[in-house]
Order: sequence, then structure tokens, then C-alpha cells
Amino acid sequence: MTVKRYYERVLGLPFSMTADIDPILASIIGLGCDAISAWWGWHFELPGFRQADRYRDLTFHSFPGGNTGFARYFVKGLNPDALEGSTSLRDVLLSPVQFRALDREENEVNIRLNATVVRVEHEADKTVSVTYSKTASSTACGARTRSWLPEAGSTDASCATSQTHIEPPTKTSGIHPF
Repeated sequence: MTVKRYYERVLGLPFSMTADIDPILASIIGLGCDAISAWWGWHFELPGFRQADRYRDLTFHSFPGGNTGFARYFVKGLNPDALEGSTSLRDVLLSPVQFRALDREENEVNIRLNATVVRVEHEADKTVSVTYSKTASSTACGARTRSWLPEAGSTDASCATSQTHIEPPTKTSGIHPF
């Protein structure tokens, strides 16, 4: 049973109630009440559902910016110069991003802004070709894979770029054109 069906058929509430709940559920799960099980209504203690006993003694917290802290820790780990300060929670969450430090030739890992990876192909043992897109052209980049296990893996990453013109799609079919 969906949240929509529970509200409208079990509780007999008007359609306007489910319309009001849709943006709340979309912000939590990413779907509207017509696509989410009524169990989630109970889980998130929406109006009309009893409070789940297992949550009575818990306090829920949220970081400022939601889950951006996780992404910022990834960036700090891959490129320490991209965020000033230490790896403390305070420094990672509050330091401004040094955007010029993200894509330097001497970096072991580069983060390209406004670019979408459109193809990754294995070429040889531990070697890949990465093609990314910016506007209507793509750039092919060679790189070596890296194992994040301490006992193995290559640390070499190089990028020889070549520009190739690609035609942007004429119909998006739900996919954002590059």
C-alpha cells in the first residue's frame, strides 16, 4: 500500500492532503506519495501514522548542507590543497573550496568542473581511457587505475588530451544534453 492510498482510502483524507505530503517525501526519498510504501510514512512519522517505538529515545541530526560533508571529505582526501585546513569536521565543512587546486597537472587525481564523464574503457592491464564532455566537445584522457588497498596498486595518473568534436543530442529523452 502506498502513502497516497493509505491517506485517501484508509484515513479518508482528501487529495489535497497527499498533494501537501508529496514535496516532503520527495525531499526525503526522492519520490512522491503515489510511489512510496506506507511503511515510509510510519518510518518518518508523517501525520496520520503512529510514532515508531524504536525512535522514541533518539534525536535525529542533520549536517549543514546535507551530505555535502561526505563529498568534501572525498575531495580533501583526493586533493588536500582543495580545502584549506586539517581533516577535522569543522575545517572540511567550513573551508572554502580552492577551485584552481582541483585540476592541476601535478595532481595525482584531477577533478574537472563542468565536465561529465561519457565513457570509460579498459585499454590494457590497469590502464583506462576516460572521455569527458564539456559543452559540445569531448576530451579523451589516459589514466592508470589505482587500487585503494595499501598493499597494491599503481599511483600513476597522466592525462594526454585530444579534442574531438561531438554532436550534441537533438532529443534529450529525459537525459540532459551536454
